[in-house]
Amino acid sequence: MELTYPEKAGGDVSLSNVIPITLKSDRVSHISDIDMTENRHTNTENTTENIITKDYPLPGEAAAVFKDQIHYEALISDLPFKKTAIDELVNIAAEVLTSSKKTIRVNKEERPSSQVKDRFRKLNIEHIKYVLDELSRCKSDVAYMRAFLITLMYNAPATIDSYYTVKVNHDMMHAEKQ
Repeated sequence: MELTYPEKAGGDVSLSNVIPITLKSDRVSHISDIDMTENRHTNTENTTENIITKDYPLPGEAAAVFKDQIHYEALISDLPFKKTAIDELVNIAAEVLTSSKKTIRVNKEERPSSQVKDRFRKLNIEHIKYVLDELSRCKSDVAYMRAFLITLMYNAPATIDSYYTVKVNHDMMHAEKQ
């Protein structure tokens, strides 16, 4: 089925205009002419699977989806000198999203795998920038870097707003002193 739009009369489109539809029989009809009582079902399939709840069997598939989720290309464009760190985060996220374990250790606690995966599916470009910022501010020796990065990414959606609020308040206080 091909949709065609009515020509605009003087650039004005009113609600009384109807969108014509070109059917396979090359007969032009209007949406208002279609009898919806004849066929009460659609050709669409009802599914419950979507990107937010899907488990990925392969790390490569998860990495590709995660890259889209965090706008990887834009992130690399903004922070080209952090590409290696961003790639590490993508790989760790892919491992988490494909984990078959019942629990994943976060912040020295075993958490249900589904809970951790849900949190990772919420990460976006701003969360990754926040994680990179936190990583660059870290002055202590980190014994288990992978665990540290998993914890940073897991906590990012829950702490990013407070982090930037404190940062803005700090900058405002210093601006007022000048």
